Amino acid sequence: MTASLQALPVRGLTDSPLGADVTVGGPTLLGGIDGPMWAAIATIAGALVTVALFTLQLRKRRFEREAEELLPLRDLLCSTLLLLDDLDRREATRADLVLLLEKRSRIDHAVDAWPGIPLTPVVALITAYETTALPDRPHRLRPRKDRVGQLLLLSRKQGAAIGALRTALLEAKRVTEELRRRR
Repeated sequence: MTASLQALPVRGLTDSPLGADVTVGGPTLLGGIDGPMWAAIATIAGALVTVALFTLQLRKRRFEREAEELLPLRDLLCSTLLLLDDLDRREATRADLVLLLEKRSRIDHAVDAWPGIPLTPVVALITAYETTALPDRPHRLRPRKDRVGQLLLLSRKQGAAIGALRTALLEAKRVTEELRRRR
């Protein structure tokens, strides 16, 4: 039995069964990268993917938050349009404009918060519409013979102001919706 073991050639510890070109524990066939180096590359790649996913998640949350912040503004613009439709059905007096003036104040505050939305023309047109309001007591207008002409003139100005205001509100609402969709 000892004779058969002695017949086998003795190889060194670094010799590979694959041949003399390949050694065990040394560089591999894939460009000289061994096992610990592959582990480091995999760890770095995993860390980069994790950071990228985390950044994308933060960005998505920020966009969702901004889109939700636009909801009250959109609701304000919609309710102002509804109020405008109500005022369009009648000749508005100064007493009828109380709610519209409150909405103008809220829109004016939103101008600073959302500079990319065209809210400044809306505020200016509500102010212009306020000047066309009929007095609460129309009998206090100038002399009687001119009273009907004055009321007709104010009523025409109201109609024109409502048309311009509606257009500005719809444009602001369109921009708001576009911003929400992009987010």
